[in-house]
Amino acid sequence: MSPSGKLLAVTNLIDGVDWYSVQDKCFLSTTGYELGRNYMVDVAFLDETTVIMGNGHAQLIIANHMEKHIQILEIQKAGGAIFMP
Repeated sequence: MSPSGKLLAVTNLIDGVDWYSVQDKCFLSTTGYELGRNYMVDVAFLDETTVIMGNGHAQLIIANHMEKHIQILEIQKAGGAIFMP
C-alpha cells in the first residue's frame, strides 16, 4: 500500500503489477513486465506511485503507476552486485 494509503500495487502472477485505487475500490491498470518463474514476491513502495519488486530472472523491477514504465536492475550472482542493463 502506498504511503498515503490511496494506492495498492500487487503482482498479478501473470504479466506484471496491478494497480488499484483503495479510495475508489477499483482496478486502475497493469504495468506489464516479464515475471519469469511464477514466484510470489513482495512489492514495496518507494514513493506514492513507484514500487520495487523482484522477478524470476534475478532482476529488480521498478515500476511507476503514473508513467507506465519499468526500469530493470540485473542482479549478478557473484557478490550480489546490481547493475542497470
